[in-house]
Amino acid sequence: HVSWPPAPALILNQIPDDLGIPKDSVKGGPALEAGGSPSTADWRYVMIMPDGSVFGDTTGENPGQVTFCHTCHTIKKAFDYVFYVPKTYRTGAE
Repeated sequence: HVSWPPAPALILNQIPDDLGIPKDSVKGGPALEAGGSPSTADWRYVMIMPDGSVFGDTTGENPGQVTFCHTCHTIKKAFDYVFYVPKTYRTGAE
């Protein structure tokens, strides 16, 4: 089983309460040092199953199972590979 810290407030504060996404289910992993995972632009992707087992981890077991994560995130390369909740749906959006 893997225990992850909560996602940073920067991300959590963008999720409106009425969207139905349980904020405690959004997790953030530790940042990788430069060169820590060149094939994923130094991002770590992990898929944790409902029972707590690890399906795949780009820096650990079964890395090939989660290569699709970075493949998807590459469309947000200009934003350091991070997807953001659209401004109209962010809490406190103007």
